[in-house]
Amino acid sequence: MLQAQLDHYLESGEVWQDVYKLLDDGFDEKGVKPGSELERLLMEGASFKSLSELAKMKWLEELEN
Repeated sequence: MLQAQLDHYLESGEVWQDVYKLLDDGFDEKGVKPGSELERLLMEGASFKSLSELAKMKWLEELEN
């Protein structure tokens, strides 16, 4: 059932509406907006979690500037 819902979501184009909204709401003229859903999703990723604390701070600084 979940696969059918996912297939419908992809085929209907709804996924792209959500992606565009996520990107539109997640960026401003400086970069990724602090506290945005986009920033939260990026920080939940395995790549971010594998970074050292110093590397995480540098990564966030680069995204936000």
